[in-house]
Formats: sequence, structure tokens, C-alpha cells
Amino acid sequence: VNRSEPLLEHLKLAGTPMKALDIVRCLRSLPGLKKLSIQRLKDADALFSALIINASDDASGAKSFLSNAPLCPRLEFLDVADASKSIDTLARLVVSRCSIAVENKRQGGTETLTRLKKIELDTHIASRLKSDPSIADCVSRGLQLSEQITII
Repeated sequence: VNRSEPLLEHLKLAGTPMKALDIVRCLRSLPGLKKLSIQRLKDADALFSALIINASDDASGAKSFLSNAPLCPRLEFLDVADASKSIDTLARLVVSRCSIAVENKRQGGTETLTRLKKIELDTHIASRLKSDPSIADCVSRGLQLSEQITII
């Protein structure tokens, strides 16, 4: 992963036996990743938690980041299948990623965080997420939420 040229922009994880911590380590090496596909991942909840952008408003109204370097800062597209046990964490991930449109200034440089533009989910997960008011707000602000039929 570290030696990939050009930088990897799309990664598909399908039924991998890797633990979430190992996947997070790999994703740290992929700051240019734009599309992440996750299918049949045993520990999806831990991976979704690691992908949540933790930001808070400071007194000036500017966003400050609670973690030093957000995982996959350029992520625009998320494809998730068979993760029904992790719906609450997935919802928090989606809301955190669709709410950002800020620049994080670090050590004299600027790292732009990209807003999540599209999420593709299997029908069961999509129907449950659509009923979440926070997700509906993201959709009203431009997030594309599409459904797919997953055959496993």
C-alpha cells in the first residue's frame, strides 16, 4: 500500500479476515482514498468508528479537530453491504462526513477534508438509515443515498 503509484483512490474490502485495527493502519497510508467499499466485514463497527470525523465548534465558530489526522480525509463515496449490526455507528459516520466542509490547518499547511457525497447501501440498511432524521438532513444537503441488492 505504501508503495502504490499513483496513489490508491479506490479500495474494496470484501469478506477480509483482517481485523479492523489492521485495516485502519492500511487506511492511514491512503490519505487520497476517495472510494471505500466494505462488504461482509466482521468488525465493521470498529472500522466505522475509526472513520468518524470528530470535530467540535470552538468559541469563534470554527471547527477544530479532536483527532490529529482524520482517517481518509478525501473520502467521497462509501459502499457498504452486509453491515446491519453496525447501523448506529454507520449513521454517526455518515453524519460526521456529510457535515464537513472545512479546512484543518496543521503545522503551517492546510489539509482539506472532503465531504461525503454518496453512500451506497444494501436495501435493508438503506431503509433503516433513511428513517434517521440526521441522515435525512444530510440527504437534503446533497448527500446521495442509493440502494443496492446484495447477493451473498
